Amino acid sequence: MRIIIIAAFLICFSITLIGQEKDTELKSIETIYSGEGAWKDWYIRTNGSTGRLETTYSGEEAWRNWNISYISRTGEIRTTYSGKDAWQSWSFSFSDYSGTIRTVCSGEDSWKSWTLSSGDVTIRIETVYSGSDAWQSWRITGKSGNIEISTTYSGKESWKNWSITDRMREESVYLKMAAVFPCVFSGFFFSTESQG
Repeated sequence: MRIIIIAAFLICFSITLIGQEKDTELKSIETIYSGEGAWKDWYIRTNGSTGRLETTYSGEEAWRNWNISYISRTGEIRTTYSGKDAWQSWSFSFSDYSGTIRTVCSGEDSWKSWTLSSGDVTIRIETVYSGSDAWQSWRITGKSGNIEISTTYSGKESWKNWSITDRMREESVYLKMAAVFPCVFSGFFFSTESQG
């Protein structure tokens, strides 16, 4: 009898976790710390908990490798290639999902348009506007809806705080968190580059 009760509990708990995974709404992402290395550590807030995005290593090449976590699941995002254009192609593995995050085209403005591919899921990630401040506002679209992400504040360090409107409730929270990555990465990398 005890085994039946434990088995029933585990089944119900698993079903609850699966339901939460697909019903979790992203709310915001912000740096944990201030200062020169602020871009290395982020909180990703949802309607139910807080996740984390952080560089794996320190040093000049720290931007190439990231750890991502949410509740008890962890994963990684890392560049696929080396060289000066390494930022254009990433692989990720997070919970039961893995795939790629790549720029759609090459060239100076390639950071403005990305695709995330994982199995039969393709998510498009694009800036809403053009121009030097394009990094401040993004739209993420997929079969199950869209997400809008934009800087919460204006100014030189606005890349540190992002507000998220999540209308992609049927998609896995893990894929959505991975899809937010190129927005935040491009926001830091290209906003600071344009400021000299």
